This record gives sequence, structure tokens and C-alpha cells, in this order.
Amino acid sequence: MLAGEIPVKGVAVYGTVVKPWTEYLLENRRRQEVLAGIDPAAIDARVRDMAAAVQALIVDRADPSALARARPELQPVLKILLPDGRHFWGRTLAFWSQLAGTNLPGHWAKGNAHVLAIWGRNDFIATEADHPLIAEIVNRARAGRGRYVALPGSDHAFRKTSSVEDSFRRWTTPAVEFDPEIVAILKAWTAELRGGH
Repeated sequence: MLAGEIPVKGVAVYGTVVKPWTEYLLENRRRQEVLAGIDPAAIDARVRDMAAAVQALIVDRADPSALARARPELQPVLKILLPDGRHFWGRTLAFWSQLAGTNLPGHWAKGNAHVLAIWGRNDFIATEADHPLIAEIVNRARAGRGRYVALPGSDHAFRKTSSVEDSFRRWTTPAVEFDPEIVAILKAWTAELRGGH
């Protein structure tokens, strides 16, 4: 968004999203529950409940307490989304509502910046599809300025892992090696933008 308003030479992103935020939340929930080995029928029920809660809280801006009273079957997912009753992933519902209402592809098309969209192949939090799409959007608006790079063996936190499953299993384990390849990719890209200097 800032690069669309303030001239910058380049923007690099890693493990991000370009699809609507509400769509991402449901997709991510399903993917992570599959990795957790939860029964497919239970996953479907949970994702449906999450869809109802996300629609009510983030899109319709319902009061969480009123929603819990009106839809008691959603209380388990509300406890996941709002562990303290007000904040989701450390941010207010107003923040997530604003993000959900933002046309992210429209922002990527603005400005004049080069864009590097990187995705770690072992990332279980962000999906690959968003990253080449960001490059495609940029290239449609500014031919040759968008690039997608997949980083093998790296997860959402730039850590070396052997697979998506390995990353998921060890996500809360602090003793995972940093993957320096991200630094090499960023250094090479910035050098290219600076004309080799």
C-alpha cells in the first residue's frame, strides 16, 4: 500500500496473502487441521463454523458477546479466534475488518516498484498460489517488474525444515536452524535493482 503512494525502488514479501482475508482464514484453518490429522468430517464442520464466525465478526462486525449468545454452537471457534474475547492474533477485530475489506490486488497494481514475492516450500501458513499471483498482478500493471521465487526447504519463519509436515510438527520448537538462503536471494535481488552496485 505504501509503495503505491510513496515512490520506492522495490518491495519484497515472504509468506503473504493476496486473496481476500476471509478466504485465507478458512483455507488456512482447513490446511492446518488436515496436517493435525483431524477427521475430515470434523474439519468440514469446524471450517463451516469458522466461516459463520468470520462472516459475523469480521465482515458484519457483530459484537463477540452477542454472537456467542445468539449462536452458542460457535463458542468453540470463538474461543480460538478471540482467546481474550476481543483480540484475534493480537489485533482488534476492527483491524481484521479493515483488512478483509481491502482489495489487495488493486494495491499491488499501483505504483512503480519492482516486486519480489517469495514463498518457502515448507510453509504451512501461507499458500504458494498467492505469490505467483502477486508477480502476475505486478507484471500486468508494470511489465517485467514482478517476480516469484520459491525457496526450497524453508518454512514460514525462514527456518530449515524437511517438509510442510516437519514445519507443522516443529512450529513451536525454538531449536530450528535459520535458512540463510533468504538472505542470499534478497541480496541478489537488491543488487540487481541497484544495477549491480
